[in-house]
Amino acid sequence: MRNLYLDNGYYDVQITSQTVDFFNDNTFKLSYKIDAGLQYTVNSATLELPVNYEAKNFEKINKILKKMENEKYSFQSISKVVNEIDKISLSRQYEFINAEVIENKIDKDKLDIVFKIKEIEPYYVERINITGNNITHENVIRNSLEIDEGDPFNELLNAKSINNLRSLNIFAFVKTDISEGTNINTKVLDIEVKEKPTGEISLGAGYGSEGGTIGFAVSENNFLGKNIKLSTDLRTTEDTIRGSFSVTNPNFNYSNKALITSIRNSSIDKLNDSGY
Repeated sequence: MRNLYLDNGYYDVQITSQTVDFFNDNTFKLSYKIDAGLQYTVNSATLELPVNYEAKNFEKINKILKKMENEKYSFQSISKVVNEIDKISLSRQYEFINAEVIENKIDKDKLDIVFKIKEIEPYYVERINITGNNITHENVIRNSLEIDEGDPFNELLNAKSINNLRSLNIFAFVKTDISEGTNINTKVLDIEVKEKPTGEISLGAGYGSEGGTIGFAVSENNFLGKNIKLSTDLRTTEDTIRGSFSVTNPNFNYSNKALITSIRNSSIDKLNDSGY
C-alpha cells in the first residue's frame, strides 16, 4: 500500500494505524489511517559516474533520467533506472559496480535524485552453498542465479538472484549470507531456502441453469521438485462432462523458454431430452 502512494508522488506517506472490525456474518473490515502528505515532483535526476567511466555507455539511463524531471515522483521510475544499471552489470562491461540512490528534498514538494555509481573491490565467487531444498532440485535454484561459481561477485547481481528465487513462488523465505572465501578476494555465498506447500485441491458443488454441478480441481506449482506447474480439473452436470489437464515447464530444456502442454475434453449427452 505504501508503494502505491510512492508511485503516485507521495514521498512522505505514512500509514499510522490499522484496525480490523469483525462482524457476525464471518466478514471483516480493514481500516487504515494514512497521512499521504504532499505530492512531490522530481526537480532533477542525474547520474554520477567514476571519472574513468565512459558516459556514452550510460546514454539509455540518462534518457530515462531526463524523462523523470518535472514529473511526479514514482518509485517505479527509480526501480526502472536500477534495472538498467543491473543490465549493464549483466553485460559484463562493468563487473564490479554498485549503485546508491540519493534523494534530497530541495523544497516542500520537490526532490533532487542522484544515482551514484561506485566501483567496489574486485571479488570472485569461490563457492555457492544451498540448503533447505528438501524437495526442489538444486538445478532449479542454480538456474535462477545471475552469478555462478568462478564469476566476478557483484552485489547488484546477487540481489537480482535472490529476487529471482523469491519470484518462483515456491519458497516461504530465501535468505543469503556472504562470507570471506579461503583465498584473497573470494566470497562464499550461503543461500538458505524454506519450501512451502505448493499444491492445492478444491471441490465444489452447485445448482444452476444446467442443473446440478459437481467439480474438482488439483494444482501443483513444483511438481517433482522441478518447478513444473501442473493443473487438472473436472466438472460434471447431468448432461455434460468437461475436463482439462495442463503442464507448464518454465525453463524447458534449459532454454529459458516455457513449454505449455494442455489437453481439454468436453462431452455433451442430451439423448434423453433432445435426441442427441
